[in-house]
Amino acid sequence: MIVLGDAEYCNETVITWVRQQNWDFVFHTRETNLVRTTADLAWQPVAEILETSALRAGQVRHWERICFTQEHRLADLTLNRKPIRDILDGLSVSIETYPT
Repeated sequence: MIVLGDAEYCNETVITWVRQQNWDFVFHTRETNLVRTTADLAWQPVAEILETSALRAGQVRHWERICFTQEHRLADLTLNRKPIRDILDGLSVSIETYPT
């Protein structure tokens, strides 16, 4: 199961619950969220990480083992700067509909 969500779902409560289900997830995040990378132990906004990476439009970058938010310190997450369509390419995704 892969859970996709906008930034309002990118929070400690939802991430913890999804991980407890042993599901994967892809959430947008606010650029103001404070994260810490393994390369830099200082807490910094996501926007700062993206700005200092010197990426141009369309380029892809992954930061692994991110610690998410200074307050909650959720460890071992991955931060991607990648269009969502590229993330989903190659995944076996099926959509099921149920009668209402």
